[in-house]
Amino acid sequence: MIDMDWLLSGYHCIWGKGCKGAHHSSAGSDSGCCGIGVTCWRDDRKRVRRVAKRLRPEDWQEYGKRRLFTIRQRSIQTRLRKHADGSKSKCIFYNDAGFGKPGCALHVAAQSHGENYIDWKPRACSNVPITAIWDEVMQAFVLRLIRSDHDWTGTDYWCGDDPEAYQNDQHTFVTMADELEYIVNWNDPGAWDNIRAKCEAERDRLPMSAGQRVILRPSVR
Repeated sequence: MIDMDWLLSGYHCIWGKGCKGAHHSSAGSDSGCCGIGVTCWRDDRKRVRRVAKRLRPEDWQEYGKRRLFTIRQRSIQTRLRKHADGSKSKCIFYNDAGFGKPGCALHVAAQSHGENYIDWKPRACSNVPITAIWDEVMQAFVLRLIRSDHDWTGTDYWCGDDPEAYQNDQHTFVTMADELEYIVNWNDPGAWDNIRAKCEAERDRLPMSAGQRVILRPSVR
């Protein structure tokens, strides 16, 4: 089940271009979704520990930190540690705006190595603002945009709610193809090719005008 409206919209990431973050009232707007850290799975921890060894002082503001994770409630999931300089709401891999390479240290380092950042970052970081959740009633995965009103409690802002994030002149399924392929095939291997073909067919039938913003509706087949 896919939200075709969103995939055919002009949504794009506006990090550093007006993004107010997930906790903009307390963390400020410069950190975007990095302002609340991220929950990691076991494969995330292994990957992040491995690539963190490749970071250099010029890549990472917190270079040299050894303890990268904290464990909560005996869960196999962990959460990236926060900065120890008082900015407790930021992921330990987040570089402040005044640093030479602002943003996610893993993201910018992957790019400097000519590698895909999806292979460096925790899975959740590559997914936002996409969600693919299993629906027990429909017995299918539902692929759509994260909604701040009921998907993630405790957040007061998501870019999917902001008209400014819908000003791109290309479709979401094109600009976020890497992220979409990653999350879709993680849950249903090979399914992305079918979804992309459907999007291309609908795009040819209903071309998008530049800057179009769609009204999100319940997911459709």
